[in-house]
Amino acid sequence: MEWSESRCATCPAIQSKPCLAQTSKHSRLCDLANPEHKAYSPHYRAMIAGEKPPAVVAVASEPVPLPESPLAAKLRTINACPHRSDTLKECSCTGRKRCRLGKGEFPSEPWAVTLQDCLRCVGGESAV
Repeated sequence: MEWSESRCATCPAIQSKPCLAQTSKHSRLCDLANPEHKAYSPHYRAMIAGEKPPAVVAVASEPVPLPESPLAAKLRTINACPHRSDTLKECSCTGRKRCRLGKGEFPSEPWAVTLQDCLRCVGGESAV
């Protein structure tokens, strides 16, 4: 819609007051307030008319589950691994765990595994 100084035919503003679309020079407001237009919104019509906008009715729906990331699936598999045990006491600062399968990276301590060792194990790659 082209801008003009006169009000549009569907202007909801009170005649004694200036139209918001005119004062702001945003003709898009006329489209949004026009019930015949495809972009019509009752909220804009109420705003231009100086009325309270219609209430928004919230529709209750079931939450949509997000798809699981491949990393989250691997971490879940690692946490459920029956061969992985508690943190090793001698190196708790590194977060190494004990692996009953001996899939650790270092041949001298094959039972001590890091998270990276476990990720390689569940990812199908050999950790040794």
